[in-house]
Amino acid sequence: MPSQRTPDSRVLLRLTYSRIAMKLIITIVFGCCLWILISCNGGSTSVSDGRASVQWVVPGYGSYFVTRTTDSSSSGVFVHFDTTAKVNWREPKDGKPVVIGAIDGADSGFVAYEANGDFSLYGVHHPNAWDRYPTGGGSILDSSIIDTSNDTRFVDYHKISYAGIESISLPAGNFSAIKIHHSSWSVRTSNGKVVVDSNSGAPDNWFIPSVGWIGAETDRGNGWVNKSELYYYELH
Repeated sequence: MPSQRTPDSRVLLRLTYSRIAMKLIITIVFGCCLWILISCNGGSTSVSDGRASVQWVVPGYGSYFVTRTTDSSSSGVFVHFDTTAKVNWREPKDGKPVVIGAIDGADSGFVAYEANGDFSLYGVHHPNAWDRYPTGGGSILDSSIIDTSNDTRFVDYHKISYAGIESISLPAGNFSAIKIHHSSWSVRTSNGKVVVDSNSGAPDNWFIPSVGWIGAETDRGNGWVNKSELYYYELH
């Protein structure tokens, strides 16, 4: 019978090292490819201030949202349900990529989902104009509205800024929401006298990307608090 030759120990050692090196190379290459793929597809893309990219769910035709509002003041606490907002229109508008139209009772409005992840509402603070909320990569929004009546001049100032991501519990469920702080004040000039009202309102808004809608708003002033919450919704 022919004798069987056993592999030299040095050959086995070289083969072992080769296998280890090959596995290490494959692991490094795979990790680099995965990192490049995630970065290119926005999975963890960040903007200048460190906010992650926002992926909005855009409500389709027939989606609707019910809001519960609680008013608290020295007169007591009052709870009521706002008219259901229902989506009845969806297409680009004013150069914005995705816009939906919703009707709330006799009123109608537009919501835009900006390319950088910001959320915009039409005609809220500025008539016939878009108001942008910096939920994505947008900067702080500063604006003013001037109104003159007879000898009196009114100037309303608004400042809207990003305030972080929070977990919120609502009647409609538990969500991860983007918090936006909105402060406003007014200056009235009449007969040379200037009056500054610093309590025009300081609402906080919580926007829910997974729903594509405003989840909650809390507004407060001198002796009163107004709180709106998403009570129920259906996406189509």
